[in-house]
Amino acid sequence: MDIRNPTVLKLAKQIPGFGASGVASLSTNMMVTALLHDGLGLRLEWAYLGGYSSALVVSFLICRHLIFKATDTPRVRQFVFYFASSLSFRGLEYLASLAIQKQSGHHYLVPLFIVAVISFFIKFFYYRATVFRERRL
Repeated sequence: MDIRNPTVLKLAKQIPGFGASGVASLSTNMMVTALLHDGLGLRLEWAYLGGYSSALVVSFLICRHLIFKATDTPRVRQFVFYFASSLSFRGLEYLASLAIQKQSGHHYLVPLFIVAVISFFIKFFYYRATVFRERRL
């Protein structure tokens, strides 16, 4: 692999940026989930849902404005596509978090973290290829 290749160089910039957005998203998710569950006493199912919903908004804004800047898709259309894609991802993450927690008995934040790490790689390449694909020249 030639590290001077423009695609490789772009990936070398985008992956760490996407990683940083993942950290911001995960942090938002964990803080909101903990606040809703521990602070407000919501059931875990609702707390997870609130955390994932908050993370979705944070993630879109970072991806749109900081990571995948070469897109020419109108914002509203892109958000709708992102929302639909993310809803599918978040739904699967939600179910996986619950399933892992119920099967393992681990503290509720451990499954949330495990699921987030695995889905990071899947989402990066999916979003890059579809939702935030580059302008056609």
